[in-house]
Amino acid sequence: MASFWNGSVIGKRADMPARPSGIWSVRQQGNLKRENQWTIKSPSELSGLVMWLDGADGATVFDATSGGNQVTAGNAVARWEDKSTNALHFTQSTANNRPLYVSGGGLDFDGSNDQLQATNGSNVLAGLTAFSLFVVFNADSFSGDPMLLRFDTQSTTDFIFELGQNTGTQNISYLGESSVSTLFRTYTNANNVTLSTAKTYVADFKKRAALEGVFSVNNTEYYAHTGGLAANDVRSNQNSTIGAYANNTYFNGKIYEVIAYSRNLSVNESQAVRGYLMSKWSITP
Repeated sequence: MASFWNGSVIGKRADMPARPSGIWSVRQQGNLKRENQWTIKSPSELSGLVMWLDGADGATVFDATSGGNQVTAGNAVARWEDKSTNALHFTQSTANNRPLYVSGGGLDFDGSNDQLQATNGSNVLAGLTAFSLFVVFNADSFSGDPMLLRFDTQSTTDFIFELGQNTGTQNISYLGESSVSTLFRTYTNANNVTLSTAKTYVADFKKRAALEGVFSVNNTEYYAHTGGLAANDVRSNQNSTIGAYANNTYFNGKIYEVIAYSRNLSVNESQAVRGYLMSKWSITP
């Protein structure tokens, strides 16, 4: 029989019969976490949530940078509201540069001029020695140097996630610190994670310590980086951008959800967030 925790199927546990209420005890929950069977229903269940852009929640997209009306499918999004307590909303004041809201959830960026930005001084990753960042996306095409997310750091060439860096190939990577941008890039041209168009992915980067980080795609760890990340503390006086880099290279596709924590999530916590996202957006490895 399937076991239930808070009403959600989490696996078969013959040696742990369900309680009459269907809710596990604290000790049982601890066992589930250790055995990698722990699930979450919301990113807010984990501490340290500093940004949550949920494209499945139609109550978070509006047709004005402040106030306005909720957007329906096929219409332009001027504001994507953050569901964390930081209220780090991403906006676009230029009507022609706004992504469209997708039926079923998510924002569609046209690869031409669409982007959203958070205000200077509002960067949720500013000064953090450790953080965890997740993004769910589906690319329509790969060209130029399109950007999913940009969190400006110590120099103008520092980012967290990039698509098609320099070559326009179907790759995903993150770029670390240093004005010599190729020095700390996770994936060089010879060692990329190759993506497919029209396929949904969840990618995440965890900065585990001042000199350590790890990059994963669809719950598979591809690269653990040590050294060279000491200065990768995001500046607080820079814009955060979704869907573009430097106003001239743009992401062509859908961005469904973005989640950030102000700490290094544990292995089980990270897998729980990935599981939540992969189930929610029907992502297969």
